[in-house]
Amino acid sequence: MKKYTIVCKNDDQALTLKNEMQQLLAGKMKEDAISPDFVVSIGGDGTLLKSIHQYEREIDHVIFVGIHAGTLGFLTHYQSEDLKKAVEKMLEEEPHLIYRRLLEVDVNHEQRYLAFNEVRLENSYMTQIVDVYIDQQFLETFRGTGICISGSAGSTAYNKSLGGAIIFPDLSVLQLSEIAGIHHNAYRSLGNSLILSCQHEIKCHVEGNAHTILGIDQMVYPVPCSCDFIIRTHPSHQVRFLCNEDHTFVSRLRKAYII
Repeated sequence: MKKYTIVCKNDDQALTLKNEMQQLLAGKMKEDAISPDFVVSIGGDGTLLKSIHQYEREIDHVIFVGIHAGTLGFLTHYQSEDLKKAVEKMLEEEPHLIYRRLLEVDVNHEQRYLAFNEVRLENSYMTQIVDVYIDQQFLETFRGTGICISGSAGSTAYNKSLGGAIIFPDLSVLQLSEIAGIHHNAYRSLGNSLILSCQHEIKCHVEGNAHTILGIDQMVYPVPCSCDFIIRTHPSHQVRFLCNEDHTFVSRLRKAYII
């Protein structure tokens, strides 16, 4: 018997959907939070990101099912009225899956993080200086609030708010976007977002201070002084999502940002 677990937003709508999901799966799947085959996320994009990081050690062995019960839900593939459809798909012997690449962040060759949407180096208190390299070749010294490096899946998240490009998620790329860059006669950086293929890597050298932070999706970490960050597409780890053929990327774009 297949196993599942539910990561749920703590509000009435999401908790009601969780109860309905448990009833639909009763006797058909076993609930197991330790080693599930499916991780059902009920909430918005934040809940789905939380579930991915909660089970990132099992990322190659679990399938994520996003049920929308939040504010945006751009990453979720099923609406609240699609519970029965999601269960039917989960019970298929070989369900149709969507694969999304993860980003890997190497910090001083000592610590590594995985990111789904983006990696951010930010400082909201003072000008942040970041030396940026592409494949070990110096590109620029950035001055401003910070930089954001996203994969294609994260192009519609913070990257979009920065004026970065929206990338179809089946393209495996990196995108480097500035956060409030300083541009005048003394200091200047690229300004535009830069899109690279997944074969490239981006290195950022930061002279950290008490206010510099490393953002990994919805999580933040302090940055030590004189720190090197190498951001690349992870060579093997991918997030597997249960597909909903009726909920295409174009339809999600229209619903989230146009209609």
